[in-house]
Amino acid sequence: MIDLTIGWTQAEIESLLESQKKAYRKTLVQFSDNGSTATYRKLADIEKIVKSCQDALQKLDPDTYGVKNQRVKGSQVDNFDL
Repeated sequence: MIDLTIGWTQAEIESLLESQKKAYRKTLVQFSDNGSTATYRKLADIEKIVKSCQDALQKLDPDTYGVKNQRVKGSQVDNFDL
């Protein structure tokens, strides 16, 4: 995944995110119409860029975009009699 916090400003990332959202909507309509594999791949590529933008914005401005949630699952085993 691309780390957009290196060499990109927050404004540039927000602009990229907006353009990718538009491209996603347009591609989603195309996918509903023809459902081709190429269109599906394009959707996946756009989703990767959107995810990179979201991660970068969370990193650059956590107050506005929220802190990245890193969920940790744990388990506990207690002693028990057999």
